[in-house]
Amino acid sequence: MAISAFAINANAQVGIQTSNPQGVFNIDAARDNPATGVPTGAQQANDIAVTATGSMGVGTTAPAAKVDIVGTTFGIKNSSASGSWDNLWFNVTPSIPSINASGAESGLQFNVGSNSVGTYGDGQTLTTVATMLSTGNMGVGTTNPLTKFHVEGAEVRLTNAASRWGLDPEGTSPTSQFSIIDRTNSVRRLVLLENGNAFMGGALGTNGGNATISSVGGSVGIGNNGSPTNTLDVNGTTRVRTMTQVAGSNAVTPVYSDANGVLSKASVSLTYGSVISNTVSVASGATNTFITAGMVDNAIYKAVVTSGDACGYAIVAEYYVFNIAANSNFSIRGISGLISNSTNNTKGPTFNEIDKNTTATSWTGKPTCADTGNSTALNFTLIMPSGSQINVKNDGNITRSYTIVLTRLT
Repeated sequence: MAISAFAINANAQVGIQTSNPQGVFNIDAARDNPATGVPTGAQQANDIAVTATGSMGVGTTAPAAKVDIVGTTFGIKNSSASGSWDNLWFNVTPSIPSINASGAESGLQFNVGSNSVGTYGDGQTLTTVATMLSTGNMGVGTTNPLTKFHVEGAEVRLTNAASRWGLDPEGTSPTSQFSIIDRTNSVRRLVLLENGNAFMGGALGTNGGNATISSVGGSVGIGNNGSPTNTLDVNGTTRVRTMTQVAGSNAVTPVYSDANGVLSKASVSLTYGSVISNTVSVASGATNTFITAGMVDNAIYKAVVTSGDACGYAIVAEYYVFNIAANSNFSIRGISGLISNSTNNTKGPTFNEIDKNTTATSWTGKPTCADTGNSTALNFTLIMPSGSQINVKNDGNITRSYTIVLTRLT
């Protein structure tokens, strides 16, 4: 039996349990190889073969690599008894092959050395490049990854054929920062500082200098402004494409720029210069409410009333207004005005101060108009029936629209 299980042919090929050795050495564990010819794939599955070139096949008699193993599961383990659970194996399952490690409480590590001495780690200085834990965390540059993907060290690069970017944690606490770097042009595009400040745009300096937009201590700077001194600090011109128009009777406070370019309301009182406006249409001989809300008690205002007709004749008249509720000290008085055209060159109006609360305004020389308005068509009367209210009465012969702008003086 021993002789029949071992064969050497004329070509010095050695076969164990086969008289038809493939290569220089062939073990046919199942003794199912044919006496002549090449074994089938199923027959080779239990073979070990060594070729004349020194290649070894397991599960194949024609290895295509130095060591060629054909099968679905291949493993290496620490022990065949206790410790057998510390192992590494490969599953070559169709469409979903896998590399597996068990007993890896400290993770599966990938170590790399570069010095030209030693064999299999003997004499090599190895660096742990990556570690994968059984928790699903993966680390690069760390053996203890704390998140799903943890990179410890310097810059991480993301590139394609046309663009190169770097993600770089720079510096040390408490002055560390995170930068996104455009490596195509070698400039920082975003810098996030540990203290909460942030800078973006342009060619940023190490600490965010030259930023197009910066956020520093709760203030935002725009336009190469890395040190904003106000909540919004714009270094350059500003354009507002859309602005909501205030409803007629709402108070509006004008905004001005000081010598440093800082925007502010008209005065420190937050009320000086505030504006209330409204437009009403009034039938001939009728009275309508002009202002009913927004006027402040104990304040002085200047009122400007405008109107016009269909023929292009327009008028403007000014008034002083006291709005003092105590002892009914509210009153109105005409100041001046102008008509766009008059037949007798009388430019201004005539004010009839009927009482402290009523001023009638009339215009002489106003031409007639095709809208049927006669010479009285632009005449009107302002009335204060109570504090914080102004009415307008149409003294003309046809329906007319009037607009009032009330600006607070004190």
